[in-house]
Amino acid sequence: MITLAAFVAEGAGAKLLVILTDVDGLYTGPPKKRDSKLVRTVEEVTTEVENWVSRDSKGFGGMYTKIQAAKKLSEEGITTVIANARRRKCSGKSLRDQPELFSSQGEAHMAEVLQKARTAKPPL
Repeated sequence: MITLAAFVAEGAGAKLLVILTDVDGLYTGPPKKRDSKLVRTVEEVTTEVENWVSRDSKGFGGMYTKIQAAKKLSEEGITTVIANARRRKCSGKSLRDQPELFSSQGEAHMAEVLQKARTAKPPL
């Protein structure tokens, strides 16, 4: 499963895809479990990373789908951010504060892409 946004990002030659959701990002287990930890950066979507996601979320729109989109895009050099849409400052300027980053090109590349996103002017 890949999101439509991932197909559009790839087709448009985007450098960054921001996926808004209702949780803070990827956790090492169910987000409501006390021992689950929020993961800030994923450089490679491995089987272990996929196993952190609930089996129930493997339909359309769940975290598993978001991770698969991030996996596909990272193979194409596109950074993905999964951000909580309920946060008051969910905008390009606050992307550095968002917990979930997926990139196969490492921290330096992510920092560069996020800096560009923070300073970009909205298209409207």
